[in-house]
Parts: sequence; C-alpha cells; structure tokens
Amino acid sequence: MVRLRSLTDQGVSLLVEARPLIKILPSLLGDPEDKKYLVLFQNDNELRPTGGFITAYAIFRLEKGVVHVDTSSDIYNLDNTLLNKPKAPEPILKYLPNVATLNLRDSNLSADFIE
Repeated sequence: MVRLRSLTDQGVSLLVEARPLIKILPSLLGDPEDKKYLVLFQNDNELRPTGGFITAYAIFRLEKGVVHVDTSSDIYNLDNTLLNKPKAPEPILKYLPNVATLNLRDSNLSADFIE
C-alpha cells in the first residue's frame, strides 16, 4: 500500500510539472494550425562545437498530430542550392584552409547567427 501511495504521489507530481507542456502540446502537434520543424542530423565522429558535423536535414510538418515529411536530404544537396554564401569565419579559415565560404554544413560552428 505504501508503494502504491508513493507511485501515485510521483504520478501527480509528474502531471503538475508537465502541465505547461500539456497546455501547449496541441499547438506543437499542429492543432489548430500546422507546425513546421527542421531537424539537423549530426555526425558525432566529426566533432563540431554543437556535437558533430551536420550531414543531413529533414523538414517535417505536423498537422493535427499527423507527421508529414516535406523533404529530407544530404546537407551537401542543400548547400549546392545556395548562391552568394558569406565568407567563412576565421575559425573555419584557420582549421579548414580549403573552405573559403560559410556552408550550411559548417554553420554549427557557433550558436551566434548573422542577421
């Protein structure tokens, strides 16, 4: 009985702490309006400050809880669609001397973004 009471108390505590998430969950899941999300896949065998080299990406949409994958591809394919890339920042020029521009695959060098 004591164990059941403890589990019940833990369950109540979890629900109380999760209340803010529960309130916004419908919106996160695309209700009433669709939500679009970007997921970046990183290779942790090629270290970068955020955990790894960006190798691929996916854009998916949630519509009332249903997941729709809009696109998913290798990051190099997306990089090749961009024109007029900015000059690579100093750390990239220093450690990757053959890379002159800032590519999406290297954009996780820092959490600071150019506006």
